[in-house]
Amino acid sequence: MWADKYKKYVLLITAGVAICLSVVLLSQFVQIYQAAYSIHPYLGYFTLCCFFIILTCCFVYPIYSIIRLPRVPLPPEKEDSAEYDRYLAYVAKRLSKNPQLADADIDFTNNLEGINASFKVLNDRADEIINNTAKSVCISTAISQYGRLDSLLVLVAQIRMVWQVACVYSTRPQWNELVSLYTNVVMTSLIAGGVEESNIESQIEVLVNASLGHGLAGIPGISGVSAFFVKSLLTGSINGFLTLRTGIIARRYCSALTRIDKKSVRRYAFSEASVMVGGLVLSTSKKIAASIAKKFVKTGVDSVASGVKATQETVVSGAGKVGDAVVSGVETTGDIVASGTRQTGKVISKGADLTKKTVSKVGKVLFGNKKEE
Repeated sequence: MWADKYKKYVLLITAGVAICLSVVLLSQFVQIYQAAYSIHPYLGYFTLCCFFIILTCCFVYPIYSIIRLPRVPLPPEKEDSAEYDRYLAYVAKRLSKNPQLADADIDFTNNLEGINASFKVLNDRADEIINNTAKSVCISTAISQYGRLDSLLVLVAQIRMVWQVACVYSTRPQWNELVSLYTNVVMTSLIAGGVEESNIESQIEVLVNASLGHGLAGIPGISGVSAFFVKSLLTGSINGFLTLRTGIIARRYCSALTRIDKKSVRRYAFSEASVMVGGLVLSTSKKIAASIAKKFVKTGVDSVASGVKATQETVVSGAGKVGDAVVSGVETTGDIVASGTRQTGKVISKGADLTKKTVSKVGKVLFGNKKEE
């Protein structure tokens, strides 16, 4: 069977990933053990004991407990079989104890009627979880724009959503139920879609533009902001659509009474998610727009503050340079004046000495001539 082959591949990939992670953890522990042992041998032995305790508590005992859980029946292939009647009785008994149906007052005298009435209530609860998760994914991925990190966040959100949907239909889902559910959801999501699914991005883009209209593009001065907003909303809407489709697939498997075809489930989920994504765009566009507006305002304020700070530093630096130039000019002028004064004093002093000598010589000549007469 096609499904059995892919289940084997999934199990092989899971086993390979588990082995790789085990090797990485073991190598890290060996390094920690060697570092502790180099400090003191007893510290190394203590680290080894702690490692085995952690390994037993976190991995060995949970796996052992899961394996010992009783296996629950899975949906049969056909309705006209004894397995189908036994499965209806099992589902009716489990739903009668579901706390989600405590206020519904459903009669399980007829198993099939009681099950259908229960699924109507539980489907609404599951749709609420799916819509809330899709809104959260749409808003977070539209605002963050972090690429690979967004993909990881979407994956974690979808895994958590599938678990919550499973808990709606079964308060304590067993391990084989969860394995079957996650495997079916993954396999159904990976099936190659038709032509209508190949250009889902363009279809959602048309839906986004139709929902927003062309009002933003006509306002002068915000064309760049509107383009960024449309791109962000488109990214969030695509991730929200994929989350809606995954949730619908999980809900369909949880409420199935017989084994269903994966391709038909995928087509059904695609159609229903295409209808729901319009409301998702309208309900999240206001929050996304407000968040993007805050981001642009913060960016603008930071830019203005940075420009003011740079201008202030330039003015202070220029004023300092002018002050230094003035001080340097004053000092230079003072030095020139002092030097000129000293030179003038020397010239005057030399002139005075020369005058004194000249007067003395003239006096000697005059008085000397009088004495001779």
